[in-house]
Amino acid sequence: MPFPPEFKDVNIFEGLSESYLNIVYQTGFELSFGPQETIVEEGSLGFQLYVIIEGKVEVNMQDPIRMDQQIKLATLGPKDVFGELTLFEETSRSASVVTLEPSKLIEFHKADLMEIFQRIPEIERTLLCNVGRLLCERIRTTHELLKQLPA
Repeated sequence: MPFPPEFKDVNIFEGLSESYLNIVYQTGFELSFGPQETIVEEGSLGFQLYVIIEGKVEVNMQDPIRMDQQIKLATLGPKDVFGELTLFEETSRSASVVTLEPSKLIEFHKADLMEIFQRIPEIERTLLCNVGRLLCERIRTTHELLKQLPA
């Protein structure tokens, strides 16, 4: 099954040839969610990376001071990625992700991606370099959010 057209525009896959994109895509699982469904729960263990194909999700975390409230970190849509930290560490999820509308995602398991990385180091180099850029961008965004918090 060929990958959907929007898949090649996902930032973490930038620079991969169509044949490499197809190899990566074939390891994923297509998932569909209705509105207000939790995909990832903060604090749970996770070994999956997700690519949004359709729909919107909200990324939030529990407010460490007002424990009964959530802090909205981001709204993500088509071609966005979440769960990327799973490629670097095996720890609990740092945030929850909930759908805002019907959504279609591709789920990738860390073990499957690691197997591809072993076989094709060029995919590993490209993907991890792009994820590094994404993480830098998210750190800058978080820094801006923190500057807006009341003292």
